[in-house]
Amino acid sequence: MDPQFEQWQKAFKAATPDVDAEKLIKQVTRAQRSMKVKAYIDLLMAVAVSIYAAYTALFLTASNWEMWGIGSLSPVALLFGIWSFSFRQKQWRMETTDVSSMLTFKRHQYQRQVTYWWYSSLACAGLFGALLIIAVINIVLYATWTMWLTQLAVNGAIVAAVWVRYAILKKRLPARLKLIDEMS
Repeated sequence: MDPQFEQWQKAFKAATPDVDAEKLIKQVTRAQRSMKVKAYIDLLMAVAVSIYAAYTALFLTASNWEMWGIGSLSPVALLFGIWSFSFRQKQWRMETTDVSSMLTFKRHQYQRQVTYWWYSSLACAGLFGALLIIAVINIVLYATWTMWLTQLAVNGAIVAAVWVRYAILKKRLPARLKLIDEMS
């Protein structure tokens, strides 16, 4: 064999980091399966929330403006669920036939995870704002303090949890991407 080719081959092998392909395959397969399950759960929860909001608007509201206010929130959950499903579906269908594509998959997984939680936190904050407006009006007009303050406390905790999850994932992203770059 050509000595220059052997030297080049040795230099290439030395510069190429070892990647445990079997471990990477397992991680990618597990991540794709997890995304699929999460996508369907998101969609089912969105449908359930929309149905509950529509039911609340039609049967549990005290006034017309309250019915329209809560009723207008019903499609928001469904639209977000559909967006979330399609967002995750694009990722789990990504081709992962070689080590390079699996590393690209992992990179996209981490980036999309941060993007998903960013939009989730914005949606939760927006819905909380709408709920806050409805609560203030109900408290002022109907003096229903207990119910609406409980709603705000529960939903405030949910909004805070979503924002904390987003912040943690965003903070971890550079280290995760650096690790993938080192494997490439």
